[in-house]
Amino acid sequence: MATPRRGGPGSLVLLGFVFLLTKGADPSRADDTVAAGRPLSGGQSLVSKRAKFRLGFFRPGTRPPAPHRRFLLDPRGGTSQYLLNWNSSQQYWSSGNWTGHSFTAVPEMMASDASPVSQYSFGYVDGAEESYFVYDVKDEAVVTRFLVDVTGQIKFLTWAQAAGGWVQFWAEPKAQCDVYALCGAFAVCTENAVTPCACLRGFSERSSDEWRQGDRTSGCARNAHLHCSSDGSVHKKDDVDGFYTMPNVRLPQQSVTTAVITSIRECELACLANCSCTAYSYSDRTCSLWYGDLVNLQDTTSAAGTGRDGRTSISIRLAASEFSATTSGTWKKKKLLVTGLVVVAATVLLTLLVFDAGSLLSQYNDTKEADVERTH
Repeated sequence: MATPRRGGPGSLVLLGFVFLLTKGADPSRADDTVAAGRPLSGGQSLVSKRAKFRLGFFRPGTRPPAPHRRFLLDPRGGTSQYLLNWNSSQQYWSSGNWTGHSFTAVPEMMASDASPVSQYSFGYVDGAEESYFVYDVKDEAVVTRFLVDVTGQIKFLTWAQAAGGWVQFWAEPKAQCDVYALCGAFAVCTENAVTPCACLRGFSERSSDEWRQGDRTSGCARNAHLHCSSDGSVHKKDDVDGFYTMPNVRLPQQSVTTAVITSIRECELACLANCSCTAYSYSDRTCSLWYGDLVNLQDTTSAAGTGRDGRTSISIRLAASEFSATTSGTWKKKKLLVTGLVVVAATVLLTLLVFDAGSLLSQYNDTKEADVERTH
């Protein structure tokens, strides 16, 4: 049974929570709110505002929720694990099976005398007609909540009155960049960065408003369209698309491997030959091609020692104008630099000439005066 309490300003949270799934029910049904004491039943999953799942009470969205991220019991049956899915199909996290005390992938649920989790009791029931997970708070003064926020992570939080905010006990998946499509298409995710998502070169935020609110799943859009016609040919030689290479990355999934290609140049040409190809990577005599939206690209430059190191590179397809603009700008800078150096050199040379001329004139005058004195 869940008891509602007031938490932070304008928020209503639960001291206890029950997640209930009726076996054999349709998992496509989704709500964005569950009332106090009412189980989450009938195969429902909570989907929050702008399709970000949140467990507990929250302000419902102003538009019908879309099933982008869901937390639900494993629909395959035979297991006691919960799954986080993207778009109702792409699983990117599993709780692991219930051990009798916790889920195997969430060791933070194991209580100890020094652990703040000792204030809670967790339980999982697998019955003939329904299965559910429940947790209760031993101290009624403690306010807690489960949620999946805009990061796509499940978080277990407790309200800290002294701090005037929520304290996070644990989050899953632990690596924020492991959340599927966290940064949307054509963006790169950098773990532990203040702002984990950034658009790739040649792309800009598709929805600046959503990005400012911390929701970056809309991804990025091209600044310039690729110059590729329906038959795969380019309009003219100057319009040939180019590639920008990013080193030290963790490659996205869903690539197509071409085994017959034996060089990086052949791999590049194979991508150029298809208008839908957006990136390629060549390593160990293997050519990998990506078609359509590029998602889940991770920058591993600063991941040394974390087990997420990567020296693989990927080449992103860009319109020719992206390179000509850069080349033009670079040439202008070089031209200004050369002009400046020439002016400086000319000024120094002129100064030296004036100085030398003055010295010669002074020597001539001195010599002339000496001759006059010898004459007298």
